[in-house]
Amino acid sequence: MAAAAGPAASNATAANASLVEEPDDNNLRLLSVRVHSYTFDGLLEAYASGGSVLVPLGELASLTDLAIKTQPEKGTAVGFLYDEKRTFYLDVARRQVILSGKIRPLNRDQVKVYPNDIYVDADLLSQWLPFKIDVDLYSSTATLRSSIKLPFEARMEREKRFARSLAQRRPVEHNYPGYFEPYASWSTPFLTTTINGSAAQNGTTGQTGFSGSYVVHGTGDLLDMESTLYVNGSDQSPVDNIRFTMGRKDEASRLLGALNASEYAFGDVNSPNSALISTPHEPQMGVMVSSYPLARQSEYDRQRFQGELLPGWQVELYQNNVLIGYQTEPIQGQYIFDNVPLYFGKNYFRLVFYGPQGQRREETHSYELSDALLQPGKKYYGASATQGQFGGYHTGVQYDYGLAKNLSMSFEYQGFTLGSQQLLGQPARDSQYGRVGFRSLLGGIFFAGDVVGSSNSGSMYELSAQGRIGDSTSVKLQNDVLNDYVSDTFPLLPDPLVSRLSVNLNSALPRGMFSRIPINLRYQRDGYASGAERQQLDNLLAVSYRRFSASNNLSFVRAPAQADQLIGTLALSALSRKYSLRGEIGYSTQPNSEITNASLTLDGIRRGAFVYSAGINRQYQLTDTQFRLGVSRPVGKFAFNASAIYSTAGNNSLNIGITMGVAQEPRTSDWKFDSRPAAGMGAVSARVFLDNDQDGVFSEGDVPLAGVAFKRNGSRLPGKTGKDGILFITNLTGHYPVDLALDTRTLEDPLWVPALPGVRISPRPGSVARIDFPIRPTGEIDGTTYLLRQGRNVASSDVVVQLINEHGKVIKTQKSAFDGFYVFDGVPYGTYLIRVAPSQVGRLGLESPRSIQLTVDAKHQFVSGMNIQLKRKASP
Repeated sequence: MAAAAGPAASNATAANASLVEEPDDNNLRLLSVRVHSYTFDGLLEAYASGGSVLVPLGELASLTDLAIKTQPEKGTAVGFLYDEKRTFYLDVARRQVILSGKIRPLNRDQVKVYPNDIYVDADLLSQWLPFKIDVDLYSSTATLRSSIKLPFEARMEREKRFARSLAQRRPVEHNYPGYFEPYASWSTPFLTTTINGSAAQNGTTGQTGFSGSYVVHGTGDLLDMESTLYVNGSDQSPVDNIRFTMGRKDEASRLLGALNASEYAFGDVNSPNSALISTPHEPQMGVMVSSYPLARQSEYDRQRFQGELLPGWQVELYQNNVLIGYQTEPIQGQYIFDNVPLYFGKNYFRLVFYGPQGQRREETHSYELSDALLQPGKKYYGASATQGQFGGYHTGVQYDYGLAKNLSMSFEYQGFTLGSQQLLGQPARDSQYGRVGFRSLLGGIFFAGDVVGSSNSGSMYELSAQGRIGDSTSVKLQNDVLNDYVSDTFPLLPDPLVSRLSVNLNSALPRGMFSRIPINLRYQRDGYASGAERQQLDNLLAVSYRRFSASNNLSFVRAPAQADQLIGTLALSALSRKYSLRGEIGYSTQPNSEITNASLTLDGIRRGAFVYSAGINRQYQLTDTQFRLGVSRPVGKFAFNASAIYSTAGNNSLNIGITMGVAQEPRTSDWKFDSRPAAGMGAVSARVFLDNDQDGVFSEGDVPLAGVAFKRNGSRLPGKTGKDGILFITNLTGHYPVDLALDTRTLEDPLWVPALPGVRISPRPGSVARIDFPIRPTGEIDGTTYLLRQGRNVASSDVVVQLINEHGKVIKTQKSAFDGFYVFDGVPYGTYLIRVAPSQVGRLGLESPRSIQLTVDAKHQFVSGMNIQLKRKASP
């Protein structure tokens, strides 16, 4: 083993430097780790890579007490499995792993070297280690299966204290201090500008027309509030739409004094919505205030996702790693996924955004039904008033209260103008609604009930129960009974709806050749006043294997006075390191067996700074086939894209778009132009300097430090500080807390110690947090402790030596080693005393030795020979 490992280790430094790459945070997946009945505290950081999942080898070895150490900077991992004879050696540069002296080839696509660890495909790692790793992104868990006890299990049995052992395995929490950038009366806004132009030929008339459009999205501080401006227009209308909003958000709910609000806003705000009363509309002029947590779910059993979406951008919504929604065009500049159901247990969501120039970014969210239950006495409120969608005003008040353990009450009022009346030729009418509801968790089953009454639109009630069967199946039953009830959610119909019964089953087939196959079944039966019924059964299946995934959504509808319908959509996806291939087929088997549409898109073909794409889309009912070719440049100071569409029906077009994000660094006033959107994002101006006067403030005599890097949530950020010691960190998602820390490995002097290792911030859209990171030069002090015996000094071990600062505080303590040697490292500049701990002097019957005074500074950075002589008291 040593012979095999030695040469690889000696040649690693230069060759392996290029192996280390920065992880893509968009692919980060947080997994809980289970072994048999044990669940580790904390979460494992894994990364999705096509159809596989890369897990950290070093972290897994640490969790399970395997004797394997990774060296990412060398691209190697060394150790043994249980027995020192079962050696383990991984060399990424040589593309080989050596197990018990046997060399195996290594596929580099299955291994990535990141700055913090070496990440290996979970299936491949299962072939190396003495346990199988089942990663289930559907439930965000990694289960380790082994027929023999893992080292950490044996250790826990020896200690006989499982809880204590888990605590010892708990990952270190940084607990960085929080930082809040004060609001400003005015700040230079972050801007995202998109300009599009097109030339299109009409297949019917043969005429060619030209059109153009623009969007300007800006965020920043104004009058000590967060402000957002959205403007779009076209060649037909200079300004089609303007939205402007001002307000504040605070995760700690410290706004508006005694109101303890977490958020307030005025201008264009979202109108109140409730699953039984109203549906979300585009923002309207009005005001709102709320004390609910900023990241709370919209309803106890459903969630709404809504936000800004620029022209040309598309967004996918994944729930537990299954694609459940897709929006290809902005709706008034926004994306909306409404009434997304939440299942019993953890619901993990990803919003994946795709830009027209090949950009890609992700947002992650996590919700549980139990989050709707409040602690006894806990309360939240929300109130809003906006212009109504159909005239008048839309007002709403909501109040939730924790009544007892596992029992919460909910109250709501809404008043607005019903618009659905006009669809049946009736005048719109104003209605007021009141709702009372309860939420409870009993015996592992979540119960909920709501009663709604209105001033002139009837009443209804809803009861539901949701629970889990086994480890991976959740079931929900819900029943609605309506009595002449009309609302936004239940519009007026010629044959009024009187009942709705729904059953939801969410499960997965066991893992086999493929990863676990999620299954979602939903049955709904609607009853009408005439006695007619409408039934609908929806089924979603999804499967993935390595870099290939497929999903099929099938829907059966049986309704009065129409033929049965059975329609479906099959989506396919194949990913590689160089490109992505996506396809979709829409089909119907009832009332007619036919394919309605088919599409295939090849994307991500990179050549230098450019990305090429091609696609074909066939609409069978329109007898039209479209061929698309595109090229984009997604990097640089601006993003550019161009595409050409040829249609067999003659609807040909040529489209060109440019997107630019603009932000200003406040300390240097330098402008940063980026191909990524800037508006809606936050930023940090991080300044690193050598704090020679150690006052924590950048002042005369302090030296800016260049070449220092930072980490965001443990992952290395691109870029390093310049000559001015400043790194402008942009593209931080607004109002999502982030840990920002120095990468101390990039400090050139090992005796430099950061006074502020890191901070926890919640970036504010359009705002730059100005944070200083003082670096304190330190020194070392060493010496030897001796005991006077028979007239000569003998080195003495286990002597407790204390370092006292000028304020008389003990700042460091050390025990002398077997040869009497002690050392204090990382000592800030200053004047100190060294002494032996008084308690030890008395206990051992020693004469009080003299204290040693010294100074650590730039001229005396290494202070050696601070020897201490101990002498026993003379016998009386």
